[in-house]
Amino acid sequence: MNNKKIIAMMMTLSMLAAAFAGCLGGDDDDPEPIVEEWTLTPAADVASVFVTSDWDPIIPNLNAGEMCDAILSAMTKTDEREVVVDFTRGYYTSSQGVIGATGSAMISDALDLNMAGTRVAVQSGTTSDLWAADNLPLATIVAYADFPSVTASVSNGDADYAMGDSPVLALAGDLMVTFSDETFGIAVDDGDSELLAAINVAITAVIDSGEYDLIFGAWFDGAVVLTDDTDANTATSYPMATEGSRLAHVLETGNLRFCSDTSYP
Repeated sequence: MNNKKIIAMMMTLSMLAAAFAGCLGGDDDDPEPIVEEWTLTPAADVASVFVTSDWDPIIPNLNAGEMCDAILSAMTKTDEREVVVDFTRGYYTSSQGVIGATGSAMISDALDLNMAGTRVAVQSGTTSDLWAADNLPLATIVAYADFPSVTASVSNGDADYAMGDSPVLALAGDLMVTFSDETFGIAVDDGDSELLAAINVAITAVIDSGEYDLIFGAWFDGAVVLTDDTDANTATSYPMATEGSRLAHVLETGNLRFCSDTSYP
């Protein structure tokens, strides 16, 4: 697990340890805020719970509201996904990359793969899959349901090249090229402004405290590269949980459930 998901998991555990206490509001004289005659009865602590989901149904599983409260699964923030989910500020900046099978010709640009007869493996529904569909019309795109099958296809000769997140691909082979910088965010259900605000403030607290840099340095080489994509709409203070909201459920149960494709490294 020496890859980018470590930083997401460690950061989440860190921010949940203390930061979500800010959602409770009030003061020493009013420890349990009352909202419209409803009393929030929070658990003593909030823990992160990772719930396994395949990649293709991961957004529908979030939107259904039964399996998880948010998605934490190396999900790139895209305009298309923003139609059905809301993303937090970025927590990791990555890029796409390409590795090749033994004997495959070296390339200097990902567009060099756009040749008839060139087999390119990707994970179905990922930004690699979408990029390949848009930019490699001549190549044969082979989409797999899980990422281990993508890298295995290069090893066993079923594909000439594999495309995916460069830090993860680098675990399976030497990167030929990198391209398309991308930012990962935590996804919440579309319109869930309370949980979005709470997680945004928690992420910011971890980054501003310097703890993010420490976590990054413990697992990765080189300087921290994190795109600051906050704007005027990014919350800077914890919201008050309202009755029946997912944030209220998280605080009362003490569990913040993350859907995650655990087949991804």
